[in-house]
Amino acid sequence: MKNVQNGDFKLAPLTRAPLDRQDEVSVLNRNFFTMVERINELIAENYKKQLMLKETEFKALQAQINPHFLYNTLESINWLAKTNRQPQISTKRLGSQTGFCSTPSTQRNMYSLNRHGSIR
Repeated sequence: MKNVQNGDFKLAPLTRAPLDRQDEVSVLNRNFFTMVERINELIAENYKKQLMLKETEFKALQAQINPHFLYNTLESINWLAKTNRQPQISTKRLGSQTGFCSTPSTQRNMYSLNRHGSIR
């Protein structure tokens, strides 16, 4: 009982009272072991649920992050194509067609910098 009191829920298999003994101490001993076994089951169940919750949270974050990176990659390709004067590549990008971003770059004002760093 001292071990359980200190948080150690591992029970030695030989310390359980035999079923044929019906005195108060033996009944108390068996009930105590049943209680500790149930506590171990609940701890394991809680651990599994917490693990599933963390996995679900991780998958939800992945679902949010992956489209973001895909959109950024497509936008990089788009601007690289525009820089290299490849309009056929630039017009094939998926960002504005699939709704990755609520305001595609085609709707934004475009500015360029001259070689002195001022905006044209």
